This record gives sequence, structure tokens and C-alpha cells, in this order.
Amino acid sequence: RDLRRVVEGTEGALALVRRAALMPRCRFTVDRETGAMADYSQLQRLRTLNQILAAAAFVAAAEGRSQEAVDNLDAMIGTAGHIGVGPTLLLGPIIQYRCLSDFEISLRNLLSIGPLGEDGSARLERSLAAVDLYGPCEAAMKAEPALGRWFGVEGRRKPGQFICDLGSEGF
Repeated sequence: RDLRRVVEGTEGALALVRRAALMPRCRFTVDRETGAMADYSQLQRLRTLNQILAAAAFVAAAEGRSQEAVDNLDAMIGTAGHIGVGPTLLLGPIIQYRCLSDFEISLRNLLSIGPLGEDGSARLERSLAAVDLYGPCEAAMKAEPALGRWFGVEGRRKPGQFICDLGSEGF
């Protein structure tokens, strides 16, 4: 019931997000001339949109609209894919991982309600396979060499734990 209130009135905005998520590429403009004062707040707003998509997917699944639930989950994947691209330094890939983590949690919650169907599962699998996780992360590491070296050392020391720690920072 609370989730229904969260998504109430967002249908138009979510339709736009779903449409944008399906686009082949997306660019978020950032004035990098401002240096450390550059405004990357759109990344957090995109994560918030992803969380609203998750709520809408859950409501749709609970009401038996599995195709709509899959559409919302697929938009979460597409949004995460777009976030990793662009001049966001390391923040983009970190938010991208958080959005994919939100997707994974949402998928698990939806599967507790019922199956997505073969078509929906195959569609989500294709969308996930299309998300480039390494390119944006590699570009960020090259752009921020000191952080890149630190991540490399930490990642080699305890790879599984390092990724879990990265995802739990609450970005």
C-alpha cells in the first residue's frame, strides 16, 4: 500500500524514463571547468528514479501486471548502463554499481511474488549482458590515477570483499 502511494502520479515520468533507458546512448553534461565544484547531482537523482522504478515494478507484479514489472526492471538496467558513460570520473561507475544492486534486490523481491515468464527473463538477461561495467570503470581509473592505483591494490588484496564494501557505502 505504501509503495502504491510512492508511484501514484508518476506514470508519465516513468514512461519517459523507460523510453530514455531504451535509447542506445545518453550523455549527462557536466561543467568540468568548475573542477571539484562540478555538479554531479543528476547521478543521485537517476538513482532515485531507479528506486521509484523498483517500487513501480513491485506494485505491477503484485497486481499481476508482469509485463509492466519487466518493463520497469529493464528500465532500471538501461538507466544503470547510461550512468556509467560520460565524464563522471569514478562517481559514475560507483552509482552505476549501486543502481545494478538496486535492480538485483528488486528482481529478488519480484521473484518472491512469482515468476517473470520466459520472455521477461530472457529480455532482462539480454539487457544485463549489454551493460558495460568495465569500460566506464577503466576510464575512471585512468582519469583518476591515484584512486586507480589504490583500487587496484585493494582489489587484488581482497577482491570479493572490496566490491561488497564499495556497494555498501550508501552512494
